[in-house]
Amino acid sequence: MEQLMAYYGNETFILADFPFNFKMIELLHNRTDVTGISLKSIIDLWLDNMPEGRWPNWVLGNHDRGRVATRLGKDLVDALNMMSLLLPGTACTYYGEEIGMENTWISWEDTQDPEGCNWGPDKYEEHSRDPERTPMQWDDSAFAGFTMHNDTWLPVNKNYRTLNVKAQTEAEMSHLKVYQNITQLRKENVFRLGDIAYPVITEDIFSFI
Repeated sequence: MEQLMAYYGNETFILADFPFNFKMIELLHNRTDVTGISLKSIIDLWLDNMPEGRWPNWVLGNHDRGRVATRLGKDLVDALNMMSLLLPGTACTYYGEEIGMENTWISWEDTQDPEGCNWGPDKYEEHSRDPERTPMQWDDSAFAGFTMHNDTWLPVNKNYRTLNVKAQTEAEMSHLKVYQNITQLRKENVFRLGDIAYPVITEDIFSFI
């Protein structure tokens, strides 16, 4: 952590606006890892070590780890997006997390990731990162509206006909609607400039004001 924080620089040599904070990816592997206590400790790990006056950031998913809905639970998508978007600092959203996209099973024949290919057909699924890299699901048309071509680099998830941007835009309530509402809320001064406190933290509850 000390080495990571050095990338902020100091008063004499300002370096990065912020180094990427992958602690939520590194420490939250599955549903059982998500508790009020674990979330608080991960947040503290960054905020307590960050140089004074600098800017934090939060990353729930990326192209190297399973999608949030698959890794941590479909029912936690909205709550985790709310948390990352309203914590002090910048929220970095991996494409598709705003609609709760899920991992896609990829056959050996369709596998592209060298990490998977190098292990061969018997073990590729343990190492391939392709499941979290499939095309963005825009609508229920061919290839989820991702392309007008007749093929994609990786197959589209079969759930694209119901899990897509268009459907969630038209729905009264959806992951996307929650995400959009929270991005508006985070413009309020209190979320940009206010101090943070944690009124209730237990194994089952994470809260902050």
